[in-house]
Amino acid sequence: MKTTAKRPAAILIALAAVVSGCSTIESGDLETSGMTASIEVKAKADGSATDVFASIAAGTLTTVDLDGDDKLVASSGDVSVELEENNLLGVVTYAGSLTGISAPGSEVNVAFNRSTDKTPAPTSTVALPVPVDISAPAAGTSFSRANDDIEVVLQSDASDDAVTLRWAGDCIDTGSLDVPAGQNTVTIAKGTIEKRAQVDENDPDSEPVPDTCTITVTAQRRVEGTLDSAWGGGQIVAVSSATRDLSTAP
Repeated sequence: MKTTAKRPAAILIALAAVVSGCSTIESGDLETSGMTASIEVKAKADGSATDVFASIAAGTLTTVDLDGDDKLVASSGDVSVELEENNLLGVVTYAGSLTGISAPGSEVNVAFNRSTDKTPAPTSTVALPVPVDISAPAAGTSFSRANDDIEVVLQSDASDDAVTLRWAGDCIDTGSLDVPAGQNTVTIAKGTIEKRAQVDENDPDSEPVPDTCTITVTAQRRVEGTLDSAWGGGQIVAVSSATRDLSTAP
């Protein structure tokens, strides 16, 4: 069944990056070994469900449109859902929600079911990570890039999985820090976040990079699962993330 359901911002950004020149191919024309699967699993913050997102590729700029009896089915325990197809400007992705599934450690399986004359990929699994949140600094806090350290306090139950802290904004270069498992405080040292360079200083039509802007700090815990070996490649991952918007100045 095809739908035009909304997608998370991260998926929209990823699609925008590849939409130019992208084409589609029907899955019935391909063996499973000729396709690459990218599957992301993420529990909702309110604990009501776990969202599953998937894309299938055949080459760099070709996405796969499932046809015939081919389908993706996500399951956890006795809960299952067939992922629905979404088509944005010719880029095909798949999504569905496992209602009531959110507990850390819950195993999610995504099966690629196919007709009898094709090789299925029934077992791609990943376990949900322990959720992570950001408790400090307060949203909207302003920092000087040159003079202020930014102390980020994470909120999380005990976990053996590390966290990656990333920052991005219109006026800065993106960057990241790795936070070891068990560490709940990390400092972005003054001078670490840098103003983004002008794209072309000699172009009079080039918009100047502002000195101040809003930056988004993201804490993400990412766990890689096991992709069924019938696929030609790819990955299945589960993520927990939290964001905090801050203000940056010189």
